[in-house]
Amino acid sequence: MLLLVYLILLKIRRSEINSRKSLMNKSQIFKLIVSLTLPLGLGAIAGMFTSKAVPVWYATLNRPSFNPPGWVFGPVWTTLYILLGISLFLIWKLSASKERNLAIFIFLVQQALNFGWSFIVFYLTNDKIFYGTNEIPYGSVYAIGYSIVESFKKNNPEIKDDELINISPERILLSSNFDK
Repeated sequence: MLLLVYLILLKIRRSEINSRKSLMNKSQIFKLIVSLTLPLGLGAIAGMFTSKAVPVWYATLNRPSFNPPGWVFGPVWTTLYILLGISLFLIWKLSASKERNLAIFIFLVQQALNFGWSFIVFYLTNDKIFYGTNEIPYGSVYAIGYSIVESFKKNNPEIKDDELINISPERILLSSNFDK
């Protein structure tokens, strides 16, 4: 998901990003606070649910020898959530455009999926969703990617399946009209 946001950002003019070197105004400070609070808040809520399952269910899983110790997860996830918040802020502070709004939409979908994954896998201890089954195709990210490609193929019937590998992910996403 973050790759898609990055690809959309590449489309946004670099001059717009470089021209914003002035001090932050009140609107930008508000956007920064909201951008950091959203992923950190969702992470904290998900953490409350997952922390109950760690000693009961997660500790019983057969994990590889290189699995990091438990104390590492808190600082790492906090750092990741802060970086996600900064990413959202960098997108949100740009001038309103279709590309910016699509990037924000993708970010919010990714946050919802991340929260849902934590809740389902750890709180409900439903590892079939985590590992996938015949009924659930290896998680929702796969399903979204599949839907985007199918939408692209429907909108571009002249393109054969074996030609998809030569088309940029950005073009597939933008030509899919998936956000409509």
